[in-house]
Amino acid sequence: MVNKKSIYFCLIMTTLFFLTGCDEYQEQVQNKLKIKHIFSRPSTAYGPGSIVLYTKDTGYTNTCYPEWTIGKSMEDIRKTEYKEDSIADLSVKKTAELEFDIKLNANEKGKVGAEYADISKVKLTLDKGKQFELKTPIQTVYDGAENNSSCSSNMKLRYKSNPDGKFYLVIVAYAYNMGYSVEDKNGLRIGGEIPENVLKILSAKAGIKLEANEEFKLQGENLFIGFNGDIIPSHKEGDFTLAAKDWRKVKGDDIGATIKTGAESKEVLYLKDITDVVRKIANYR
Repeated sequence: MVNKKSIYFCLIMTTLFFLTGCDEYQEQVQNKLKIKHIFSRPSTAYGPGSIVLYTKDTGYTNTCYPEWTIGKSMEDIRKTEYKEDSIADLSVKKTAELEFDIKLNANEKGKVGAEYADISKVKLTLDKGKQFELKTPIQTVYDGAENNSSCSSNMKLRYKSNPDGKFYLVIVAYAYNMGYSVEDKNGLRIGGEIPENVLKILSAKAGIKLEANEEFKLQGENLFIGFNGDIIPSHKEGDFTLAAKDWRKVKGDDIGATIKTGAESKEVLYLKDITDVVRKIANYR
């Protein structure tokens, strides 16, 4: 099982989805770190081996944890199933500072109390960027996902609720160490740990969607942010095996290698589309 208290580290930042720039967090990460595909929230739980659901409204959200698909503890997975390395994509930045303006309305100010009523800005630092690559055979991950009751149940529920969504197996993900600071309207830093009720108010104004049982933290190490690269096309329904042709031209195990199909050249792929696998489990389990 996933120890959520030890693996979740979430960021609470910017503006309300339906009131102002719902994509501000995503846009800043894309612009400053040059990461194209952004997970809905930074978390240690989104590492390679996880299965994520993509929808236009929510972005990439978690469906199955690596512990479920690989069948080991997260500590063991990091030691034996991940290849940790410096970021191979030269366009991706290893450090950045994100800045978000916060505007609390009268009701929100009353809820956070006088000490935090003047919060006007959140600054987020991301540094020591690295990439983690899944070494576990994809077929092993498929078998683990199908046979783990929590994973298969989650896939069924997510698919039934989002029949037009797409499901992906994360193969490579970028991770960063994160820290934060909060400022008032005068530009003065507000010290100390921010209470959970204040973070909940800020989370309602964030472009980061949180699960109800997640801890509220604004800092952590090796938090997965997202990925670049193409998506491996899905195969026919029920075919859990990665076709050999998808990997036949990979040169070595360097993530910067290329796959060549005819005249087309692509980056080594960071996600595999497994929507057909999820559909099969959702419809027949």
